[in-house]
Amino acid sequence: MVDQIGNKVVIDSVDEEILLIFNVNLLEDEYGIEELKNLIRKMFYELDEAIAKVLNLSLDNKYLLPTAIFENGYGNGGTDVHGKVFEMYTNSSIISELDYTKWTNFADFNKLYDDFFSLIDQATKHYIEFLTYMRSNISQKIQIMNGLENTDEVISHDSKVAGLITMSIISFCSALDIAGRMSEFLHLIDPKTSDSEIYLEKLPYKTAFSKLTKTPLKDYVEHKIFNALIKLRNDLVHNTGILEFERNCYIGFATPCVNENKLAYFYIPFRDIDDRGEAIKLHGRRFFNSQENDIDVFLSDVIKTMKLFVRDFQNYVLRELNTKSLLTN
Repeated sequence: MVDQIGNKVVIDSVDEEILLIFNVNLLEDEYGIEELKNLIRKMFYELDEAIAKVLNLSLDNKYLLPTAIFENGYGNGGTDVHGKVFEMYTNSSIISELDYTKWTNFADFNKLYDDFFSLIDQATKHYIEFLTYMRSNISQKIQIMNGLENTDEVISHDSKVAGLITMSIISFCSALDIAGRMSEFLHLIDPKTSDSEIYLEKLPYKTAFSKLTKTPLKDYVEHKIFNALIKLRNDLVHNTGILEFERNCYIGFATPCVNENKLAYFYIPFRDIDDRGEAIKLHGRRFFNSQENDIDVFLSDVIKTMKLFVRDFQNYVLRELNTKSLLTN
């Protein structure tokens, strides 16, 4: 048998063969997962500079400010529900009220982008965990099938698989919703009001990805892959979508492919969809798999589409901030 680059490899066990055929690290490279993360990481500093310029702030002063401005009330929690910290800082002249408002707007925008990155990072980690778990599962199931006669495929009911797929899908969709929220935040930014208004207070909490229809990125809102992803997220959260994955996990051997060796595989069907990404329905039923779609392949398409979207979204955000910066000066 040979590996992915043509080198002869001696296989001593089923486990080694599975790891060779389904090398998750190679898939990460093929789907561009690390490239996607690097694309997001490198934008942090550029966005910091751009938003600071619009708000007329010096980044040199950022690290002299109280950390509560950047952390209080976010994911790690906070105790300043009644604004006591704000009063303490402004009353003691640590920071003026005007600068406090500006830096709060800066921190809010920064946090939105940080959440955008964190959700994509989380989604890809769940996806990789799903791939790794399934490859381990294949190894176990093959050993079982080797002890059975005339058995080339088994169906497995696996709640962990369903959970990992669900978490990946929800995280990807939440990242898209954060992008819509950032776009709306951009529209609110006005150098004339940045020291008197907290923009986040004016931003609806449930701002969705669909808000990007008002931007040059509207084609992504109507994209088949993203539309199918969001529709699936809605079914996972509100209906019985998770059961599609939990009850339909197939593991088995395919037809001989190389030197009469059978190829082990796993297959989790993904619903039939039309050209717009809508589930194909008949008599109110919506789970058909005549297209033989695979959730693994679908999620890899999500990652590839997300990479294109992130690139264009970042260019759009920087362009908008630079335009506002020119109006400031």
